[in-house]
Amino acid sequence: MEPVLTGTRIEGFSGILLVSENPQRLAEFYREVLEIPLEDEHHEGTLPHWGCTLGEIHFAIHPIEDFPDGKSGVGAVKLAFTVFDVRALAARLQEKGVSLLYPPRDKGFFISAALLDPDGNFVELTELCDEWFEILKDKRGRGGDLLEKCDARKPRPVPTSEPAKSPRRVIHEGRRISLVPLDPKSQVDDLFTGSHGNPKGESLWTYMGYGPFPAKAAMLDWLRACALSEDPLFLAVRDNETGAHLGMVSYLAIRPAMRVLELGHIWYVPRAQGTGVNTEAVHLMLHEAFEVLDYRRVEWKCDSLNERSRRAALRLGFRFEGIFRQHMIVKGKNRDTAWFAMLDSDWPDVKGRLDTL
Repeated sequence: MEPVLTGTRIEGFSGILLVSENPQRLAEFYREVLEIPLEDEHHEGTLPHWGCTLGEIHFAIHPIEDFPDGKSGVGAVKLAFTVFDVRALAARLQEKGVSLLYPPRDKGFFISAALLDPDGNFVELTELCDEWFEILKDKRGRGGDLLEKCDARKPRPVPTSEPAKSPRRVIHEGRRISLVPLDPKSQVDDLFTGSHGNPKGESLWTYMGYGPFPAKAAMLDWLRACALSEDPLFLAVRDNETGAHLGMVSYLAIRPAMRVLELGHIWYVPRAQGTGVNTEAVHLMLHEAFEVLDYRRVEWKCDSLNERSRRAALRLGFRFEGIFRQHMIVKGKNRDTAWFAMLDSDWPDVKGRLDTL
């Protein structure tokens, strides 16, 4: 799983600074002798200093007057690291007992704080502002890992604010199976017989919030309630060759305005498990969600102990997003919920892979 960017983490090594009593002379040495393309970087309100970007690292020469703290002097090398929230990092460091040379200071293009490491090296922690990132882009003529991370933290405009369409009670026909609207009276025999009467059949209800049912009549009553529900919107899974009903699926947690929904309440009779039925059923549901109904995000959630469901989610192309601890109480027992999701941007690659399964 990709780590979530946090404001207090060191995101990059942003620069090396040399301190000099005669920074212009030192800059001329590096520029003329070593042919490093240093440029005059000072602007209104700052002392003359020179710098350039080498690869992804900024190299700069500053006058000693830029560091009035007096804790480091001529000839010192100063290390600069980039963070996305220097104030939060400074607070965390102070909680750990670290003394700062100076607290976060707003310097226009960036906000910085500083400390000395145990060997006395000057360490600057810098939060770059948007204007500085624009300067970096202009100078480098390209992005870079840090620039990409910065862009990723900014809200992206959504191409359309139109809500997604609601899932439909229609037949979704596949090659071997079809998803069909519930017809409790005609489907209950297949669904009850296939999921009751033997330990393997009844084990499929272990992680469900309902079932097994004491009798076919009880399951019929439940199916009738499911048939009337709009969220979840249930569908039965039907074998195209035999016409037998093999299980159920549903769309749920449907939020058209946010263009997000979930696939869930998925179960199959034992003889359909491991046969590719689930792969085709989910393929049909994802096609409907992304290409017909225009959703941006499709979620998959399951009990964190349900290894079979977790493996299925990953195999089908969903990405693991974490565990919601003590999320639910199901059948009198605690449930920690594993969250997975797929985005519309993931779908083209996932679709191509599912087409080959």
